Amino acid sequence: MMKTLIPLALILAPAGVPLAAQAQQTEAGVRVSYADLDLSRAADRETLDRRLDRALDTVCPTARAGYITQSPDALRCQAEVRQQLVGARQQALAQRGGAIRISANP
Repeated sequence: MMKTLIPLALILAPAGVPLAAQAQQTEAGVRVSYADLDLSRAADRETLDRRLDRALDTVCPTARAGYITQSPDALRCQAEVRQQLVGARQQALAQRGGAIRISANP
């Protein structure tokens, strides 16, 4: 079983399918490894989901210094990237290996 990294810009490396969310101007990206996970196990899929959630918060941070409310642009970014993540995650689980890359223009 081939295991590599999940780079966050939503590109499934084995399939070469780029899926990028565009929220603002500069591209941010994060790589998340799942080489240590067995995606056939529920516990490892939950670990992958937690890693993807943390990476999503890194790519599209919603907290704003000095504000109680979250940034509307960041919320939009997260919604777009999360929607793309669903398909990319399903494809990664089906292939049981590869990489997902997620990026956004925060």
